[in-house]
Amino acid sequence: MIGTLGSIVFEVSDKAIRTPNKIKRSASAKWTDHAIMGQKPKSEFVAPENRQNSFEITLDARFGVKPRQEIDNLMRMVEKGIVAACIIGDKPLSSSLYQKITGVSDTWDEVYSNGELVRATVSITLKDYE
Repeated sequence: MIGTLGSIVFEVSDKAIRTPNKIKRSASAKWTDHAIMGQKPKSEFVAPENRQNSFEITLDARFGVKPRQEIDNLMRMVEKGIVAACIIGDKPLSSSLYQKITGVSDTWDEVYSNGELVRATVSITLKDYE
């Protein structure tokens, strides 16, 4: 097992290949500027923003997964406001164990003539849930 996002298991086994790739993490801060008559504004650090994370998963029916079913499940997770632990290896992906799933998009890479989705790339965006 490589990791998990809630009930989704990232794995490479003889039954299925479901691995995250192109993992991106970002952190930002909130600042405010205070106007001062006749002078440049003074900046003040307010607080850190929630970290944002994203990654892609390639889903391929030839490697033991059902792309359309898994995409539909991820879309439902976003639309229901699911918050889930995201673990890679034995550590949380971010400073917060729990992540809001804020976006899912998919690209259908290969479709058979009967309309069966064979391979798709799914992009998942997460944000720390505090």
